[in-house]
Amino acid sequence: MSKKIKQKQFAKEAFNLSEGAAHVDTQNDENLCKTQVSGVAATLPPLSSSLPKGGRGKNVSPFTLRTSLKKKTAFTLAEVLITLGIIGVVAAMTMPVLVANHRKSVVETRLQKFYSVMNQAIIQSEIENGDKSTWNINMEVDGDFNDVADNLEWYNKYLAKYLKTLKVEKNSDNYVIVYFPDGSAVIIRRGGSTYNFFPEAKHLGNLTKDDIFDNQNNPDNPLAYGKNNFFFAFYPNSDNEKWKFHKDKGLEPYKWINGSVDNISWRKTSYGCSETGSKLYCTALIQENGWKIPKDYPIRF
Repeated sequence: MSKKIKQKQFAKEAFNLSEGAAHVDTQNDENLCKTQVSGVAATLPPLSSSLPKGGRGKNVSPFTLRTSLKKKTAFTLAEVLITLGIIGVVAAMTMPVLVANHRKSVVETRLQKFYSVMNQAIIQSEIENGDKSTWNINMEVDGDFNDVADNLEWYNKYLAKYLKTLKVEKNSDNYVIVYFPDGSAVIIRRGGSTYNFFPEAKHLGNLTKDDIFDNQNNPDNPLAYGKNNFFFAFYPNSDNEKWKFHKDKGLEPYKWINGSVDNISWRKTSYGCSETGSKLYCTALIQENGWKIPKDYPIRF
């Protein structure tokens, strides 16, 4: 053979060898891939176990498949009842406290407001009627403890023009009852010197002279002082040392001294704001505490 022919044959054989090698490599890659896929497939659950009943071999929408696989949860009736029971117990424990705190807040706010409004009225009245120490205040009572002075006449002269009220009336005991827009009311008696203030007028009812004196002597009465009924006094022109806390003053919580004129306590007398006292001094005690009901107050709201 010529040299050129041999070269052609040699090139052809080399080409055939390379083709054969490539074929073998491709076949090996295919076999390896099949082996790997088979291994993964062996670890997966059967398709029929993850499909809805009758789903294998049939058309199943993605929505149906997703819904069937989604875990469904809900509260049982017992769980709901237990939860409602717990809520009921907590409410029963907290509601009385909330109501009491609200009631105390109303009392504190209206006591302070009444004190301020009345003293502003007295200051304005002084412009027309002169210094309060010169006002005619007649505390006399007759043998049946009926007021001698005409309380309505006194009110109209000294206070009526300077107070915003809903209603003013005179009862059968000659007491003046003044109703305020905030829902409170006050009884004015003893010639303008004595005031029974009710932070909530609904507790006033048809309060009479006998009720007032019974309250003073019976702390268990629903209208007792220190809860629904708070005692104030206006007696700026007395020289009696027992009235020294009212001398030249406007309207003040009742502070007539029951006992020694020295070292007076708003708790430790028969008039004191205590468990055993008549609680006439409870208004003074609240004022002393910044118009806040003390934590150790003897009456529960």
